[in-house]
Amino acid sequence: MNMMLSTWSFSEPILNAVATNLGDSASALDLVETCARMAEADESIDSVGYGGYPDAEGRCTLDAAVMLSPNQSGAVCAIERHKHPVSIARLVMEQTSHTLLAGPLADAFADAHGLESSDLLARPSKEKWLKWKEEHQPTETLAPYDTGTGKLFGNHDTIGTLAIDTHGTMAGACSTSGMAWKVPGRVGDSPIIGHGLYVDPKRGAATATGHGELISGICSSFLVVEL
Repeated sequence: MNMMLSTWSFSEPILNAVATNLGDSASALDLVETCARMAEADESIDSVGYGGYPDAEGRCTLDAAVMLSPNQSGAVCAIERHKHPVSIARLVMEQTSHTLLAGPLADAFADAHGLESSDLLARPSKEKWLKWKEEHQPTETLAPYDTGTGKLFGNHDTIGTLAIDTHGTMAGACSTSGMAWKVPGRVGDSPIIGHGLYVDPKRGAATATGHGELISGICSSFLVVEL
């Protein structure tokens, strides 16, 4: 029997659907990729994929990673034209000798592998951004904390999924649109191996969700597995 764990309550129906549709014959990598793809395509999830909130200038950029082991991983960051960064990350792992591709050239890599290009900014996300923009000064600096309330700034959730299939193979994936209203060019923990995701089949696996700068500051997923 396959086992899956995933972050946040929005993952529950996704896990149930994937378990039903793919069954016990699916590989761990297929399971985690499919979970991430479903979240990426869901307009109602405002921190992942097509429904994600944009940066401070209204551009939606996506990050993702997949991992099987310390020497088998792939990731992309600052994707601007493809709805499923998790699938591009898998292509990086399976089709190259690299780990991370970034920005427009990562989009070009996806084009070269036949992945469909599309607009990433959903209408509800654009409307929320326009409202946010009206309430903030163009020169305002986004800080990790709201100094007035002491709370972490903005929306910063991620879907991170871990799975073990019937053959005992372990895999992980994570995908995010990053922090809402982020400074253009910002990349958080999710696509950085050891920060947002780490899988060591001999020891365990972890995925992170929350404030990327804080997570990256301690390489949290790697640290959890090491401990």
